[in-house]
Amino acid sequence: MNLKISRNTLAEFTVILILIEANYWALLSKVLISDIRFTVLGLSSLGAFVYLNRKIKKQAIYLLWILYIAVVLVNNKELAAGTHLNTLRIVLCLSIVFVGMYSEQWIKNIPQLIVLVGCFNVLFTWLFFFNNGLYEKFIGLTYKAYQPGTYYGAYGYRAGIADHYSQNGTYITIVCLALIASLLSDVEKKKKRIIAILAVISIGALLLTTKRAHLMFGIAAVILTYYAINPAKVFQKTFRLMLVVVILLIVGPVITEMIPQLGDTLLKIQNVGTDSSSLTRISMWTYAWKTFLEHPIMGIGWFGIRYSSLASSIVDATTGCHNIYLELLAETGIIGFSIFVISAVSSVIITFKNIQLLNYDEEYNAYRPVLVTSFAIQIFCLIYGLTGNMIYDRTFHFYIICVAASLAFYINVVKKGRTRDEKYV
Repeated sequence: MNLKISRNTLAEFTVILILIEANYWALLSKVLISDIRFTVLGLSSLGAFVYLNRKIKKQAIYLLWILYIAVVLVNNKELAAGTHLNTLRIVLCLSIVFVGMYSEQWIKNIPQLIVLVGCFNVLFTWLFFFNNGLYEKFIGLTYKAYQPGTYYGAYGYRAGIADHYSQNGTYITIVCLALIASLLSDVEKKKKRIIAILAVISIGALLLTTKRAHLMFGIAAVILTYYAINPAKVFQKTFRLMLVVVILLIVGPVITEMIPQLGDTLLKIQNVGTDSSSLTRISMWTYAWKTFLEHPIMGIGWFGIRYSSLASSIVDATTGCHNIYLELLAETGIIGFSIFVISAVSSVIITFKNIQLLNYDEEYNAYRPVLVTSFAIQIFCLIYGLTGNMIYDRTFHFYIICVAASLAFYINVVKKGRTRDEKYV
């Protein structure tokens, strides 16, 4: 029993470190260099794994994620350039998949941890909305310059304490999804009231960021999650209507990125001028597709877009292509792209199966909130990848935690047959 408790504690501690890095890396960088932060994370992950004194479980899904690590490391342009921080961060985050594979106990508190760690982004968005003077003091003490998306500080609340308003939109969306997923998980009435209030506050903060893509992708993820936990309703007429809505919610942000004028006309959410970045993204997408056609099998190497001399002439290209699928094709070719897509789709399917199992067996009902949260956040992240850098930036932290949680439950409960209904094993 002591071994089990220690193992779960170490796994949860690793999750907390990943969440803190995901939400507050920009602020942490002001006081603690990345190498120190990643060393602590690495020691926590390694400690949990070594303490088990076991080998990686022989499961196909784990092999896929091992192959994905190889995709990241082979022909890595960041490493070739003599730097390592982003590569190290991604690999360390992937370690939670393997740390958590020996038990499902550690995943229970993940929704609460996501909310507790990320709630400060919600809080300060509202605080800065009501008190711009507080925002000015914050900037003076930290970034020393107004974050992108704040219109030179006039709308500081949009970025909150993040270094970019888009980042703030992501962090708050993740909190919203964890809260809404908990509401969809039949929690106790007393808890449901509190969660509902927190969800409303968080949704309000998300609206303040003016990030339309995050809002629309978030709504699409919630709709798909609702039908995932209520499969019988898939055959109702409302599902077809909602499916159309989901498609519009997903396609809408992509189209408005491609046609900025349409975005300004239909979605009067953001201030005039911010959509100029859309034209830049089209240039990135065009360059990524052209690069893929020139190197279709293996690509030009991980982070290749950022270190390409031609891409460096495109504004913001050093931050990524803003479409993970096009960037994967360009940097890792058909091989790397296929490995990620198969890994990601398999993880979503496994999460869906986990939820369906709970619909037939209430023995593990305590895991419903985390599995529903896992499904919602995975869906959001994969959709967001159409216009964002999900697998390259800190959004990946949230995503891989949810993948790890679902896989831990699947391997330790479903695959071991620890359920009453064997046909779902």
